[in-house]
Amino acid sequence: MKFLTNRGSLFLIFFAIVFSIFLTGIRLALIFNGYEKFAYITYPLSIIPIIMIGIPIIRLIKFLIRVSAKYLGLIFNTKNFKKMEKFGLTAFDYSNKKMKEQRKKTKDTDIFWIVPIGILAISIFPLPIGFYMLTRTIVCVSSVYYAYNYYKKKNDVKPWIFGFFALIYNPLIPIYLNEKSLWVLINITTIIFIYKNKDFKK
Repeated sequence: MKFLTNRGSLFLIFFAIVFSIFLTGIRLALIFNGYEKFAYITYPLSIIPIIMIGIPIIRLIKFLIRVSAKYLGLIFNTKNFKKMEKFGLTAFDYSNKKMKEQRKKTKDTDIFWIVPIGILAISIFPLPIGFYMLTRTIVCVSSVYYAYNYYKKKNDVKPWIFGFFALIYNPLIPIYLNEKSLWVLINITTIIFIYKNKDFKK
């Protein structure tokens, strides 16, 4: 994992594409030659390109968060506030305070609900199967994280619910419902449940 995190984003994306093509070729060759059972062995290897694509995505999200925080800080500084106040725009004072409060509340662990909610929302639209595998991986990891933390809080119900989500979205033994509308409903339900329970409230 250290080797992957130390590589450049373009290298990871390029290698993920090459590896996916190579893996797909092996899988098709096994199927066409009558070795379908051996083809199933290659499915767990699909996690490798997913991880490779996931690292640049996480880097991009962190970069966008840092850039947004920087420029929003420049806009809502004291000097600009005084200028706007002369024109009666005192509403910015409320926004500025709310932003500062939100920054204080923001934690490193927020990535476990921000990223899965974002990627689940995108997954509602028709996309390549590789993106859905990435979605499965991210939501599964997030669900395991929340299930474990609610278990530590001795919650009797939520660890099971998040455990169910981890099972539904697991990328190693994928569950195929073969119905897009059903997946959309599950995605929306998952988004709502993760958001409502992001702060580990009993």
